[in-house]
Amino acid sequence: MPPKIKTSKEEILDATFHIAKKGGLSAITAQSVAKELGTSVGPMFRVFDTVEDLRVAVISYVRAFYLSYLKQYKTQYSEFLTYGLAYVNFAKEEPHLFNILSKDGYYSLDNIKKMINEEFQFVLNSAAQSAAVSTELAGEIFFDVLIYTHGIANVVAAGNSKFNEGQIVKRLETAFAAFLHAYKSQS
Repeated sequence: MPPKIKTSKEEILDATFHIAKKGGLSAITAQSVAKELGTSVGPMFRVFDTVEDLRVAVISYVRAFYLSYLKQYKTQYSEFLTYGLAYVNFAKEEPHLFNILSKDGYYSLDNIKKMINEEFQFVLNSAAQSAAVSTELAGEIFFDVLIYTHGIANVVAAGNSKFNEGQIVKRLETAFAAFLHAYKSQS
């Protein structure tokens, strides 16, 4: 009778997630996972065929963590502004996870539009209400501000910025106002 498997898929993913938080996808190796688990590499290869399969699985884990982070972020301003601030702070607090999502295509333009319409409808509604515009126009503004916010987040994740919260809020408010003005002047 073969020995009972003592390391679950969830435990392997948890260990891999902790490695990703500390060093990104490239830090995930069979040896690093085994070390984190305190086992040999065998349990990992009983669940995943390759290290690449494990990396793909942990990306879904990172996405779920990111969405949870955003939803639990303390609302201090409008939902729209709070979302932007949370986005930048995620990049600051979890730069390796932010970079995993960036490189995975999670922040691709097509996926951003999909997220706005599906996962962040409450943010879209907040933008429409605060600007007194249609949801459609708010979606365009949200898209543009999110691209701008992504730029700030990349700078922050790279450790090249010491923006404080007030500076980030000011930039996001300025971007929102500028895009709102641009769209309204086009009509």
